[in-house]
Amino acid sequence: MELIINFFKMDENDFIEYENNTTDLIKSYFNNTMDIRLKKCYDYLEFLDSNHNKYLQFGADKCEVDDFIEFCKELNIDYEENIKLIKKNKKENNDIYKYHFFSRDKKITFSCSNYDNYMHYFGITGESSEIIKIFEIFNRRCKYTEICFGGRDYI
Repeated sequence: MELIINFFKMDENDFIEYENNTTDLIKSYFNNTMDIRLKKCYDYLEFLDSNHNKYLQFGADKCEVDDFIEFCKELNIDYEENIKLIKKNKKENNDIYKYHFFSRDKKITFSCSNYDNYMHYFGITGESSEIIKIFEIFNRRCKYTEICFGGRDYI
């Protein structure tokens, strides 16, 4: 938690507010109280265990990772088995794919576009304690142009 607080220049109350807001949002998905139009934007949550007490998320743009397969292993993800292609968009003569990956224990899920050692977009959601650990892994292994904590953008 200290790394996140220091990195994003927030205090502990800000961190708790992010955690509570994220948890409330995700619980509304699982409790079917989320607006139906909004729910389709959160399709990646189907891969999470709904019994966690607290959730967090963050996202980053234009990410480079030194070894995608090893990165997935550190996140407890079998990248060949625990993957789902969500959609394909055609933009300016380039195909853009959106993938969801989920951990074996359903504690985290992440979405990315065009996965490999370069991800145009990376967004991760999961059990709060896991996301705190994963932020350290992400910060150590990935280079990115922009990062957002407490939310994620969608492709």
